[in-house]
Amino acid sequence: MGISDADFLAETISKSIRFKPIQSKCKFHLKLLPTIITPNVTNLKNMTRKTQLVSHIVDYFLWTNQSSCQISHYFGGLLVSSAAGIVSMDGQKAICLDPIVAPRPYRCIVYSFGINYEWSFDDAMDLYGCKVFSFDPSMNVSNHRRNRKTIFYQMALNDVDKNEWKNNIGIPSRTLSSIYNMLEPIHGQNVIIDYLKIDIESAEWIVLPQILKSGMLDKVRQLSVETHMDFNEDVEMCCEQAKIIHLLEDYGMIRFDSKPNIYSAINLPQRKSLGFEAYEIAWYNYRVSHVDS
Repeated sequence: MGISDADFLAETISKSIRFKPIQSKCKFHLKLLPTIITPNVTNLKNMTRKTQLVSHIVDYFLWTNQSSCQISHYFGGLLVSSAAGIVSMDGQKAICLDPIVAPRPYRCIVYSFGINYEWSFDDAMDLYGCKVFSFDPSMNVSNHRRNRKTIFYQMALNDVDKNEWKNNIGIPSRTLSSIYNMLEPIHGQNVIIDYLKIDIESAEWIVLPQILKSGMLDKVRQLSVETHMDFNEDVEMCCEQAKIIHLLEDYGMIRFDSKPNIYSAINLPQRKSLGFEAYEIAWYNYRVSHVDS
């Protein structure tokens, strides 16, 4: 979906039933979700202010914008079950395969942050033909070459460079730009990261602002982030986190997929459907499209 299409959709949606803006320190303009009553909200007047805020954020994170990518495909993932007997896929990442932004086999580069011994996505991208650089500070595994195209680093993604991670001396924490500079001798200079996967258990809220500020998004063609929120802890903090996602989209990242983690479901009164506290969101960068497509 192009920018003009998004503006048209926002105008169309805004003709729906409106409610007054929520009085809160959390103020951010949602291009595709202005202050409206969505189909999931049955009686806004009976909602508490907290429920209104949470519902507004949930609607924003649930927005998929799938029409912006004609060919989207999931790579990786395993079938898992919970103690409650819920069975679903987990760990799969959406990739837009439209020619203008698709990773090109045997010419693509993937950065994958957050493995936790679950290699299905990294292995899928290796089979697809990409060079894969995998990172996880929590695994008791030293740096090694997993196979011909995949290299693993026991290293954390952070907003500053440090030679420790969570008081573990010797496990380095690095910014995305520092990691990129470290890998230049391997993957070349001034190359584009075709796919950047970030699944780092709430630390995304620390690193994403730094990635934006550093200008590294100019080197990222597609991005996937698993986001984590805690509505019971601090709703205003969740608003600040939603602002970070909005800043990504203001920059030029076009969302093409969003799916909730069903294990993070929460009950929101006056909604026809559940809300969720964790989402897997994927974007492509319209500023970094293939020029020869």
